[in-house]
Amino acid sequence: MIDNLPPMAIALVDAHTAPEHDRYCAEVAAALTRLGHRVTRYTRLTGDDPAETTAVEQYRVVRLAVGPARPVPSAHLVAHAQEFGDRLRARWQRDRPNVVHSCCWVSGVVTALAARAARVPVVHTAHHLSPTGDQQETKIERLLARSVDRVITTSTTARGRVVAAGAARSRAVVIPWGVEASLFRPTGPVAPTSARYRVVAAAAGAETVVEALIALPDTELVVVGPASARLREAAARLGVGSRVSHRRDVARADRPALLRSADVVVQVPREERFGVLALEAMGCARAVVATAAGGLLDTVIDGVTGVHVPPGDPRALARALRALLSDRPRREAMGLAGADRARTRYDWAQVGGELERLYRPLVAPPAVSARPAPGTRPGTAPR
Repeated sequence: MIDNLPPMAIALVDAHTAPEHDRYCAEVAAALTRLGHRVTRYTRLTGDDPAETTAVEQYRVVRLAVGPARPVPSAHLVAHAQEFGDRLRARWQRDRPNVVHSCCWVSGVVTALAARAARVPVVHTAHHLSPTGDQQETKIERLLARSVDRVITTSTTARGRVVAAGAARSRAVVIPWGVEASLFRPTGPVAPTSARYRVVAAAAGAETVVEALIALPDTELVVVGPASARLREAAARLGVGSRVSHRRDVARADRPALLRSADVVVQVPREERFGVLALEAMGCARAVVATAAGGLLDTVIDGVTGVHVPPGDPRALARALRALLSDRPRREAMGLAGADRARTRYDWAQVGGELERLYRPLVAPPAVSARPAPGTRPGTAPR
């Protein structure tokens, strides 16, 4: 905690159902709780879970009965934003937090409806600001960027879009996604490997990796995340199906071993993403080949911790992989540089401290009592 200041009561609003947003909010809650703050994460009741629980990391989870008690697409949640906001406002009028942080665009709408009446400062993380700006979430993110007290982006590129959308530069900050450096570290168990080179790739953009595999006959590919039927069909059609395997659900505790088994880790989405798999791979001291766009431009330093390639270019990807796979000393040097960068820049303890420093100036100081000191009259100073 900064300068031994008192802990803050922090509310995190997580109305979204997308796994990546759920994970982001959970990691932020855990990081802030470890710093000593009183954190409550508000989300929707979507099943048989209790209305209030304490997470393993010791932050409170409050599930509000809003809308249907099942996961629904984020676009459909907007219809329940007013109900969600009303429930939050009622709670915050009884138990006002010092600051509220909304973790996605739907949560931003909900928070905007609740926080004004409760007179609570709002911080918002903008995840959806595409270049076209014609999607519902992008339009809402632009409105939120202009109205909240602080807006966070996880990349420099996204911050530029937030400012272009009308947010004041002084209110728009880059605070990246974090990594648990004590888990994703260079040493530890390694998943079994074969005699081939192994490339581990994120599911987003994996079609490009499959095409590149044609030019890498001595290489196998492990795709992490849900693989589409289209990806499997492409691998079979291109004659590389026997060298492609899929790991749809890799438990968090098992991810480091899988990443350590890779010779190179690839994250080449066509759409911009922060690049969590790339960051975890860096923590495990693995060289990364990444799309030269969005958050991956910040995370992966071209020529130092990995290599940048254009999106959707299997030939460029094959060239980059061939060069790295044939040069073990270079791979290892990049891996060590990546591990150092992950530990010193992206560890969740570091990210939590940045969030703490962002929140603190927004918290109003306690009201000064107007009661005069003993032995004085109002308007006079004590002797």
